[in-house]
Amino acid sequence: MTSTRKNPCDRHIRLPGHLTLAFTCVLGIVLSTDTGNKVTAGPRLANRNPVAKAPSEKFRRRQLEQLRKRMQSQVVRGTGKADHIITYNGDDRIIAGGGDDVISSGGGDDFVSGGDDNDRIYGGSGDDFLQGDGGNDVLMGGRGNDVLKGEQGNDFLHGGDGDDELHTRTGNDYLVGGTGDDTFVVRPSSQSEINVILDFTPGEDVIDLTHPGIHVVDFADLLSLAYQTPQGVRIVLPTNNSVGDRLLLIGITIADLDPTDFDI
Repeated sequence: MTSTRKNPCDRHIRLPGHLTLAFTCVLGIVLSTDTGNKVTAGPRLANRNPVAKAPSEKFRRRQLEQLRKRMQSQVVRGTGKADHIITYNGDDRIIAGGGDDVISSGGGDDFVSGGDDNDRIYGGSGDDFLQGDGGNDVLMGGRGNDVLKGEQGNDFLHGGDGDDELHTRTGNDYLVGGTGDDTFVVRPSSQSEINVILDFTPGEDVIDLTHPGIHVVDFADLLSLAYQTPQGVRIVLPTNNSVGDRLLLIGITIADLDPTDFDI
C-alpha cells in the first residue's frame, strides 16, 4: 500500500490490485468495483467544531454555518459503470451515468439521476428529486416531500413519508405513495402500458391526468372508461397511441372514487 498527499485534505491510497482510494474535501462516497475505477470518499468536515477567531460569537456562528453549507453541498458523478454512491447531509446533485448503480443521497434536498441501466436510488431525508432515467429502476423517496420519476423501463416507485409526487412514463410501473397526501402523475407513452398504484387512498391522494396527451374530459368521462376487476379499478385512458394506457388501482372499487380524487 502506498500513500501520497498533495495537501492536508487530499489523499490517494493505492491498494493491492486495481483499487484506489482518493480522499477529498467533499462529503460523499463513490464506490465502484470495476477494474481501474476509484473509490472517492470525503471526511465529515462539517461535523467538526473548528474554533475561529471573530469579532463576535454571532459572527463566528454565521461564518461557520456558511462554511458548513458549502462543505456539505456537492456535485457527485458516477464512473459510468456499476457504482455505489453515498452522500451525507447537504443539498447534493448526483449524476450516476451508466451501470447498475446503488445510490443513497442521505440528508438534504437532493437531485439524483440514475442514468442508464437498472438502478436503486434511496432518497433518505429531505425533499428529494429522484429520476431513474433508462432501465428498470427502484426509487425510494424516504422522508420528506419527494418527486420520483421512473422514466423509461419497468420501474418501482415508493414515496415513503411525506406528500410525494410520483410520475409514470414508459414501461409498466408500480407505484406506492406511502404515508401522506400523494399525487400520482400519469404521463402517456408511445405504446400501451399498464401502471399499477398499490396504495391509492381516496380522499387523500390525487391522480393527475392533466397531461395534454391524455384525452379525458371530466370525471363522468373517466367513469365511462373504468371497470371493476377482482384486483381493483382498471381505467383505460385514451391517449395519442392507438390502444391507450391502462391504470390499475389495487384494492379500490368504483364506488370509492369521486371527482376530488382526480385532477383532469
